[in-house]
Amino acid sequence: LSNEFWYYMAFPLLALLLARARSNWMRLACGLGLAVWVWFVGAGIALMGIPWLMGVLIAYLPTFPAKQPWLRGLAIVAALALLGGGLVLSRSFPTRTLLTDQLLGVIVTLLIWVTLHCATAPLPSVYVAVARRASRSSYTLYLVHLPLLILLKASLHIPRSFPGWQACTVSLGLLLFVLLYAQLVYQFFEKNTDRVRNWIKPYIMSRSAT
Repeated sequence: LSNEFWYYMAFPLLALLLARARSNWMRLACGLGLAVWVWFVGAGIALMGIPWLMGVLIAYLPTFPAKQPWLRGLAIVAALALLGGGLVLSRSFPTRTLLTDQLLGVIVTLLIWVTLHCATAPLPSVYVAVARRASRSSYTLYLVHLPLLILLKASLHIPRSFPGWQACTVSLGLLLFVLLYAQLVYQFFEKNTDRVRNWIKPYIMSRSAT
């Protein structure tokens, strides 16, 4: 989350730098701003912004060149196998490295690209409904799950344990509790983001832009 804060600070500078309808002075100012940003946050955080931007890259990639159903299925299986291999490779190192993180970013980007163009079969309506709800509240879950788990571990004195029936039962209970908690936070906060945004827009933007 601390990395992402800095990416949200730098992304507008990058967007203005690449925008066509900007003067050379504006581009120069944005370029200097980005240089100062890189100096301030360090090369590690700056380079980790590359996989953060890979989601944008997917929108500009061409259609995956696979027309036959068997070839599309093979591409998805191969991408999943590549992801599994990448995860195993990243865990084989004693500590995470910049190279393994970049590699996983490329692999996940490839998997999403392949899936978008190759998984074209209709999905069950129940899955679609659950997936849409989960996607809407995914940021809340991403934001709150770790602090809540740390609080539960500290307050309940949950020990580290080897996999077993008891450990799996406790882990499953914690998982369900975290999911329910995230949904509750979503109902009160993230669900109302668009409503708050639409209320604020007229006060900070021109009416034509709004």
